[in-house]
Amino acid sequence: MGNFQGGAKRAIFTPRVRAWIAISLLAVVCFFLGRAVWNIYCKNSLAQAGREETVRTLSDLKIRQKSVEAKLSKMQTEQGVESAIRETLPMAKDGEHVITIIDQTASDTSTDEASSTPAKIGFWAAVMKGL
Repeated sequence: MGNFQGGAKRAIFTPRVRAWIAISLLAVVCFFLGRAVWNIYCKNSLAQAGREETVRTLSDLKIRQKSVEAKLSKMQTEQGVESAIRETLPMAKDGEHVITIIDQTASDTSTDEASSTPAKIGFWAAVMKGL
C-alpha cells in the first residue's frame, strides 16, 4: 500500500526514455563513424587518381629515357656528333661551303598584305575617332 501513497517518487528515466537516449547516442556515434568512413573514401579516391597519373608519368619517362639513351649512343660516334652539329649550327668541314636560302616570297607577301589591307576597327572606335 505504500506504493500508492503520494510520498513515493516516480523514476525520472523510465525504460522507454532510456531506450530513446540509447538510440540517440547510437545515432550520434553512427553519424561520426560514417563521416570518418566517407572522408577516408574520398582520400582513397584521390590517392587512386594520383597513383594512376604517376604510373602514366612513369611510363612516359621510361619511353623518354629510351629515346635519350638512343641519342646518347648515337652521339658517342663521330658521325653522330657531326650530324648533331650540322643540324644545329651552320658549320662545314674544310673544303665544304654552307649556303643559307631565305624564302623572300613569304616575307614579301606578309609585308604587302599588311600595307594593302586597311586595319579593321570596331564601330565604337570609329565613332570615338570621329569625335
